[in-house]
Amino acid sequence: MKHNIDALFQVETNRNFSWDVVTSLDSATEMSLHSLAEAYELPDYRKLSLLKKRNLATQLYKWECDTFSFVIRSAKRVKPDILEKQCCIAHRIHSSSTIKPLVATNGQYVTQIQDADWIAYPYYEGENFSGSNSPVISVIEQCTKFFLELSHVEDVEPFQCPNYRDKEDLSYVIRFFDSEYFRTKPFTTLVSEPIRNMLLENRDELDSLVEEISLLDTSSGFVLTHNDLHHANILITDEGPSMLDLEAIGFDNIQIALAHSVFKLLRHCVYMGVYSPDDVRYELAIQAIDRIAASSAPIHDCRTLYLYGQCRILSDIRANLLQLQKPTNFNLPTDLEKRILNLFEFDYLMKMCCEGVKWT
Repeated sequence: MKHNIDALFQVETNRNFSWDVVTSLDSATEMSLHSLAEAYELPDYRKLSLLKKRNLATQLYKWECDTFSFVIRSAKRVKPDILEKQCCIAHRIHSSSTIKPLVATNGQYVTQIQDADWIAYPYYEGENFSGSNSPVISVIEQCTKFFLELSHVEDVEPFQCPNYRDKEDLSYVIRFFDSEYFRTKPFTTLVSEPIRNMLLENRDELDSLVEEISLLDTSSGFVLTHNDLHHANILITDEGPSMLDLEAIGFDNIQIALAHSVFKLLRHCVYMGVYSPDDVRYELAIQAIDRIAASSAPIHDCRTLYLYGQCRILSDIRANLLQLQKPTNFNLPTDLEKRILNLFEFDYLMKMCCEGVKWT
């Protein structure tokens, strides 16, 4: 592909998280937290903080006590049975690679209060993976082990299985970029001209990419996996990486989930300025493949990683495009351009790793 390198690795939406002390609560939230404390038998807090973040679909509170603290998560009730199942799965993972939710007095992990589902976790000191607080290749190795451990959890009825990754689904994205609709508002304001030009210049390459991805088996062999294991969902603690966001646990193709995670972690290192794009192209991408290939994960070469990763990126773009044709979602305006950029960023980072393989 042809790249405008000045446009790459500039956009990140999962950033600037901070705990803001709560000084007052509305009566409904106060009642919910009181009920929650009873459900999980939590001691009184001496300080309550709310996580400042861009995605407002969930709320996270830090419940600080004299000797230890908890994290409280709430979200509008959608599918509490699935969330309960995800909590159970987290407890079936024997390693310390994921933080286990607490059990309420009724024996359930999820507590329903008013119109929201609540879960509670022990709080661990640490910070999200930044690229500089833990070696990225070591983190990728730990993530690979986590994916494999999840994939071996048995006797779970499949849930949250994606069904939009065949050739027709992915070709939809390319056709949409060609459409008149994409050249009108809101898309002309959501995707900048340099990015639109990159799409136009790479029209044939994108078609070829979809053709090659269509030869993969992306719709069978689903196992339990984590579908969103990026930097913001990895907490670096003194004991090592811990995987967050158990709501992203579901059934999927492990190659897609793993490839997506590897790309996101390497990309974040470049975005943060810890490594240059060439550091990744000539060294880190090759090291990552070597570590993955040495495990029992079903990815053994660069090209396979690249194709499965691009399959996920195109799927995410398709989801954005479909949602943007419905009532506006506050998360989408920046994410659409970021995900289009991901196509070119992943291609740029993996070129040298795939040296010796015919490349467009």
